[in-house]
Amino acid sequence: MLMRECLLLLACVVCNRNKKRLSCVICKAVGVLTLHHLGSVAFGSLIITLIKIPRYILMYIEKK
Repeated sequence: MLMRECLLLLACVVCNRNKKRLSCVICKAVGVLTLHHLGSVAFGSLIITLIKIPRYILMYIEKK
């Protein structure tokens, strides 16, 4: 999904000759990135953390 939006932004940059509208497209792309994709990254990090913490606790208990 991110690749599609990057390609769309690239197409807008190449094809768009109106410089004022170009900045609007870039701002919109950054907004979509922030709204949709950074939340997915944060959620994935949460899941990884929730899996690793019990693993480290069990490894600590096993060493003791």
